[in-house]
Amino acid sequence: MALPSNLRQSLSPQEIEFLAENQQITIVPTRAIPNTVELLSGDYGPFRPPLKSKVPLWLALTLKKRGKCSIVPPLWLDPEYLELKLEQERGAPDEFSDLPFTWFETATILMRHAQDDIAHFETISSLIKSIKECRSNKCISVLKGIDLQVYSEHGFIEMHQLGFAEVNEVKPFFTRALEEMGRFSGLLTKD
Repeated sequence: MALPSNLRQSLSPQEIEFLAENQQITIVPTRAIPNTVELLSGDYGPFRPPLKSKVPLWLALTLKKRGKCSIVPPLWLDPEYLELKLEQERGAPDEFSDLPFTWFETATILMRHAQDDIAHFETISSLIKSIKECRSNKCISVLKGIDLQVYSEHGFIEMHQLGFAEVNEVKPFFTRALEEMGRFSGLLTKD
């Protein structure tokens, strides 16, 4: 079955989360696992509590689900850090703060599956939502302020520090909007 036209130029949120689960995250084993786990992405283990180990997020979630580890949230998943990023987002209407490329996906996955490992869960959840909303509003603002002349001279629009989900959300709209703007101004010809 073919994908609907609105999904052909972007990934689904589930696909983005799947890709984000390949990033490395720190765990603390709760039980010893003496064997090495040999996977295509590498060998992991042996795991010995309380020694921390780095594993792909998907493996950390699997081990956590089985009660074999706790997940150490990334350093950026901290209320003080996120409050600073929210202030930066609100204070610079034309710039995005520097967050990891998969910040939203990682936070969403960890908040869904590792709530007990995240200190100040409610505060962090609220801050993540606020940052996401602020950044979404900035994307809309950038779209409203596109200068077709600058685009026609350079062939691109600069938006630094966007995350994976944000790029995926704006890509289909940007592509379509810029094609239409080009047609209206005579810069592009319809194929």
